[in-house]
Amino acid sequence: MQIPKKLQKGRMGRQRKRVVTGEAAPLPRKDEKPSAFHRKEKKKKIDIGKVFINISIGLCIFSLIWFFYALYMRSSLAKRVVTLHPSSPVLDANSSSAKVSPEMFWGSYRPQVYFGMKTRSPRSIVT
Repeated sequence: MQIPKKLQKGRMGRQRKRVVTGEAAPLPRKDEKPSAFHRKEKKKKIDIGKVFINISIGLCIFSLIWFFYALYMRSSLAKRVVTLHPSSPVLDANSSSAKVSPEMFWGSYRPQVYFGMKTRSPRSIVT
């Protein structure tokens, strides 16, 4: 499509629009400004204050989420009811008492552990 000569008459030669015939892309002209896509952008300086504020906000949000999760877990664990398994007990109630087996009354289930031991009686003098 060409512009009629009547309309081109009042314009200067540098201001005429190019008419492209065909599918080839037009070559850039010297007086045309390059598009924003082709311009080299200046490197922006990193503002340390904004970075510090963003990190602080992120840490505050993370700590609040962690706090409320811990509070939720604490309250949900407190509401749990511990029930015994319905199977029969492995040991009898008094199987390790001093009267039934005195060798099992004092000691530890781990060998060579002597310090910090106490009796298994409910009325211990040590504890």
